[in-house]
This record gives sequence, structure tokens and C-alpha cells, in this order.
Amino acid sequence: GIRLPFVQQYGPFGFGSQEVGDLTVILKYAAFYNRETGNAVTGGLAITAPTGGGTAYFADGTEAPHSTLLQPWVGFVRLFGRGYIQGISNLIAPTDSRDVTLWGNSLGVGYQLYRSDSRAFLTSIVPIAEIHVRTPLNQRDISGNVYFQDQVNVTVGSHFRFNRFVISGAVV
Repeated sequence: GIRLPFVQQYGPFGFGSQEVGDLTVILKYAAFYNRETGNAVTGGLAITAPTGGGTAYFADGTEAPHSTLLQPWVGFVRLFGRGYIQGISNLIAPTDSRDVTLWGNSLGVGYQLYRSDSRAFLTSIVPIAEIHVRTPLNQRDISGNVYFQDQVNVTVGSHFRFNRFVISGAVV
């Protein structure tokens, strides 16, 4: 896969902008996939090149790091009837040592509370809960130009599936 973010903002004079972000190439592989159950174990690598425009500077005038990011990951999904559990563990390793190296872990659960056949307008409702943990492996000094602290985010929400689209809402 390839991701190339594009940001376009409209606003009064001086507040509008258009920028192309960093290009990410994603390689994925399913080491295990059971077609009957839908259970899977996957892995891959995302490589983000610093192709986006704009340069950021710290308060002291030095240029902020904008390095290539190497992001290996492994994940799984396990289905239980109408329920599921899924998880992922990843590492974000920058090529510039001034940048933050992050280890991330996420775990999510969901349950298909309502489902109907494909002819219905609303085909399913799936409440979900997730926890996301980000742990910096360097740049933990609060007085440094680059600083990142441990993060734990809990998300709850729901997916509403219709014939050809899904609307999701959540609170973190």
C-alpha cells in the first residue's frame, strides 16, 4: 500500500494552506490466515520517507528532525461468533537519533450487537473498546528539544454498517 496525505485548509488571508505530507509505503504479509474462521496473524513494515513540504524549527532556532521512519509491526485478529479481539505491536524507528523511537501496543474488542441480512438498510451495529499504549524508548528528558512521554489512550465507540458504507463514532 501507499499513503500520501494531502492537507488543504481554507481560511482568511494568512490562514489557508495546501501541503503534501510524507510518503509511506506499506508492506504486509499474513503469516497465518484461516479462511473459515477469519482468524489471522499478520506482520509488515511501513517506511515513511520525509517527502512532505515545510520545515519546523524549535524555539532555539534549530531545525526539528524530519527523518525516514521504519515501522515494523505484527498483529492478530481472533473471532468468537459475533465477537472479536484484535491487537497490534509496532516499533517506530527514525533514522535521525534526535527523533523519538516509539514502541506501540494496541488491543481492541468488539461485539456484533445487531445484524441483519444485506437487504436491510442497517446491516449491523458493533460496539467497540480499545486501549492504545505508546512508550518512548528515548527522548524522555522533559528539558530536551524533542520530548515524548508515555501515553495510554482508551477508546470506546461503535460501527454502524449499512449496505455499502460504514459510519463509526468513538470517544478517546
